[in-house]
Amino acid sequence: MTLTMQEISDRIEITDTITRYSYGLDQRIWPEWDRTFTPDAVLDFSAVGMSEHSPAELRAIFTEGDATRIPVGQHLLHNTVIEVDGDRATARSEYTMTTHSRIETEGKARRVQGGGWYSDELIRTDAGWRITRRSANSKWIDVVEVDWAAPIPD
Repeated sequence: MTLTMQEISDRIEITDTITRYSYGLDQRIWPEWDRTFTPDAVLDFSAVGMSEHSPAELRAIFTEGDATRIPVGQHLLHNTVIEVDGDRATARSEYTMTTHSRIETEGKARRVQGGGWYSDELIRTDAGWRITRRSANSKWIDVVEVDWAAPIPD
């Protein structure tokens, strides 16, 4: 399959958009995370124990207690498949994630590791490609208490 320059550009821009979600979330750079979505976007995380939320609602959940709740997180994306149809696109990206969160026991943290996939619906806007709907699905998850030498910010 030979791609046109526009198709190549679209795929790069879509990859940048879906990567910005993880980058903004993990680094707590919320303006970057916000650039991922259309204003009316829906994030359906019901398959991973949450429900449907707007980006603003989900951001509020993620920042509740902010760095004290989940001071370290990493969501790596891979095996991304993108289908572009004019000004609309779909993408499926597998993820591997790890987070560490504060627990009551001094010198310990809760580590959550998991893997799954995001299914995204995107549209081309004047500002670039944006996610209009994202669903998260889990393949596996592992939750353990681990030693934590690094200080967890208050």
